[in-house]
Amino acid sequence: MFTKAQALAVTQLLAVMFAKLPVHEDYYDIPELSDYYDFIIVGGGSAGALLANRLSSRPSLRVLLLEAGGVEDTLNAVPLMATLSLQGPQDWAYWTEQQKNACLALTEQRSPWPRGKALGGCSVINFMLYVRGHPDDYNRWSRDHGATGWDWENVLPFFKKFEDQTDIRLAASGMYGVDGEMILSSPASNTPLARAFLNAGKELGYDIVDYNAGDMIVERVSVRPAAGDTQVLFEGKRAVGVEFMKEGRMHTAFATREVILSAGVIESPHLLLLSGIGPREQLDKFDIPVIAELPGVGENLAEHVYPGGVSATITRKMDIDITPFAGPLLFYTQNKGPWTIPGGVETVAFVQTEPPANGTAEDVPDIEIVLFSMSPASQEGERFMLDIGLDSKAYDGYYLPLRGSHGYNLAPILLHPKSRGVVRLQSADPSVPPAIDPRYLSHPDDLRVIVKGMKAAARIAETAAFRRLGSRLWPRHFPGCEAHLLWSDPYLACVARHFTAALWHPSGTCKMGTGDNAVVDPQLRVLGGVKGLRVVDASVMPEPLSAHLNGPAMMIAEKAAHMILQDVGTDVDRLVPDAAAIA
Repeated sequence: MFTKAQALAVTQLLAVMFAKLPVHEDYYDIPELSDYYDFIIVGGGSAGALLANRLSSRPSLRVLLLEAGGVEDTLNAVPLMATLSLQGPQDWAYWTEQQKNACLALTEQRSPWPRGKALGGCSVINFMLYVRGHPDDYNRWSRDHGATGWDWENVLPFFKKFEDQTDIRLAASGMYGVDGEMILSSPASNTPLARAFLNAGKELGYDIVDYNAGDMIVERVSVRPAAGDTQVLFEGKRAVGVEFMKEGRMHTAFATREVILSAGVIESPHLLLLSGIGPREQLDKFDIPVIAELPGVGENLAEHVYPGGVSATITRKMDIDITPFAGPLLFYTQNKGPWTIPGGVETVAFVQTEPPANGTAEDVPDIEIVLFSMSPASQEGERFMLDIGLDSKAYDGYYLPLRGSHGYNLAPILLHPKSRGVVRLQSADPSVPPAIDPRYLSHPDDLRVIVKGMKAAARIAETAAFRRLGSRLWPRHFPGCEAHLLWSDPYLACVARHFTAALWHPSGTCKMGTGDNAVVDPQLRVLGGVKGLRVVDASVMPEPLSAHLNGPAMMIAEKAAHMILQDVGTDVDRLVPDAAAIA
């Protein structure tokens, strides 16, 4: 088994050999910091970086992009090594509060929450799956939450703008962009397990479809990596700049037009709260002067969860082998082989286990089933299971007895949870992380749907397509669930409550819309009479999507850039903040 240090050393060596080293951090670190910029963007993730690029396309505009982390390393560039970035230097490595109804088999009943801490944000540590979501997801944003202009018809062009679909078959459909910067490609390698998964779907009556088709650096940008402990500065209710810490010194920069928070689902509400925007009781508790009382800041936290997965063994070696040297050679010379498989995920299925709610389209899925073509009993599987929070005793009791056997894991993911959590302040000190309480499974409907998703995953494992590979469901009880009949509904519910894992798709903490809990309007401007401040990231999503959120977050940034540049075209009143007054 590769250790993380060994894997990094191997990828660094091969990257040097094949001239594929990432850009060094010093490249971005422009020495002179101006006092004034047109726009200051806090957060250099997928959304913030794209937004900075688009705004800087207007020659007259100067943009400052602040990112708390550094730059990616060679390990981040290898799809199969995605899990090795967890708990590393590019990860904020948050942990949730202790959960009451879930995470019973996780360390201290808390869930790790990886969040990208580097230029590129979560795209640096995620599994590189591109999923837009169902059209009706966006239609509900507009219809049910007052997010006018965010329906599918209006957002699709902004997806296409940044896309470069390189699969000729998919590009020919007209559903993708082909001139953007974001390269989309289909897997260059697959195992027999991926083919069995697709055949199992056919066997169960599912269609093989393109789920994204609706069926289901520039001179005018100054980039500051390793710039943390940021706070927004105000003149009255107008955001006029930011303070940030870099290399032990506090710096101040002013925005003549807007400050834009693109720090993500945890840090964007955290920055608003620290700056005096949020529920009054929280601000008063930490003696933070109130700029605007907005009770929805930090509320409405949603997350895709899954119960560790439905695991099975197979009789022959058909799963992914991470160790042979041919893998890295194929990857660096031909962009082929097992190292191209993102985090071991080969394919996914979107299924509907319950009739849709009133007003929801008939074909909106409630569960996504992800195929991990690697045995959780392997050493690589153990590392991943522990990194997502599973207690080592639970792992040893459930998976370790099958070490040496080949296998795979089917993860049924709850796409539309009704449980909602919260992000709260723990201190007025920006260096102290906020408290994260997702309140997993606090709504009873979530557990019911997850159980149905587990049963759907088990049915896939029991199809003839998988039986031909010698597939057999895991023959052991999960620790703590021995009192229940194996694979019964009570047993599956018990497993879900014990092994509650996050998929790292949080959203909603700066909700867009018109309701009482809304934080931003459909133009992403902060409400409560605040001026010159927007939020542009996944925190503005009113409700969860049937999607992996990197692509949708980029769409939000693309649409935000369009709206902001439209405003710039009509706005001749550029504000010059009074620096002396603020100091």
